[in-house]
Amino acid sequence: MSEFSGLGFGVGVVRGARSFNVTPDGRLTGVFHQREWVAGENVASCMSLSSSTDALIAAIRGLTRSSYGLPAIPFSGEVGPTPKSHDMSKCTCGFYAYYDGSNDYATDARVSAVVEGYGQTVIGTRGFRAGKARIVALHLEASEPPKPWKWWLHPHRWAVEKLVDRSLRTNSFSNSWIVSIGMITAFIGIGIWLLVIDWKAFEIYLFERYRSVSKNPSKWYRPRDNGRGLTPEQVDGIRRGFPDVPLFSSFEEMVRAFPPDESLGALPDRWARS
Repeated sequence: MSEFSGLGFGVGVVRGARSFNVTPDGRLTGVFHQREWVAGENVASCMSLSSSTDALIAAIRGLTRSSYGLPAIPFSGEVGPTPKSHDMSKCTCGFYAYYDGSNDYATDARVSAVVEGYGQTVIGTRGFRAGKARIVALHLEASEPPKPWKWWLHPHRWAVEKLVDRSLRTNSFSNSWIVSIGMITAFIGIGIWLLVIDWKAFEIYLFERYRSVSKNPSKWYRPRDNGRGLTPEQVDGIRRGFPDVPLFSSFEEMVRAFPPDESLGALPDRWARS
């Protein structure tokens, strides 16, 4: 038994939450396989049957039982011939979604969604894998305006923004010395940042993560990536691509309006996410 299989096949429609990567122009793709999702019905194809590259990744994933550390592989999207002996319950293919838990991979640089799975569907303890799926609700994290760099915390970024970019915008040869000073300052700043400030920031991050987890026992608690909200171009692209899908500014409001199905068992160890 595992998180996304082992409890038999589902009948009818099942509902769960998941996350999507967002391309610069606002298209939604899977977190592990960069296959684009579209409005309406999406039909899954077995990655071990679509191409030799996907077959290799499938073999590695099957051995490690984990997608951590593996790069995001562009998915061909080509549906290969499925042999009669193919058993979805013994494979890892399909569209994944969570019933509950931490909604892994959700960050402010991604889009959270509620999806409905149907067709050939495998039920697990934390979620399901479905042969067909459609997006029924989307949560778009509100973007915050970029904050100015503090030069004492990010000297290299400050130097590039204030000196190098300004000089390039003026397009003046007489300002080439500013570029030189900016680049030298940037390299020195990078060294200081890596040796001192970056490590302290990492320690603070770990402390804040531990404190947040201890104070937020909610099953929908999600780790967040700071400082990487969606751009206006990405938001516009998502709206164009999914005009009939309701958008929510709050993740909690989305799961209240479109509640995922309940978990069907004890939570085992974490493994593959798709």
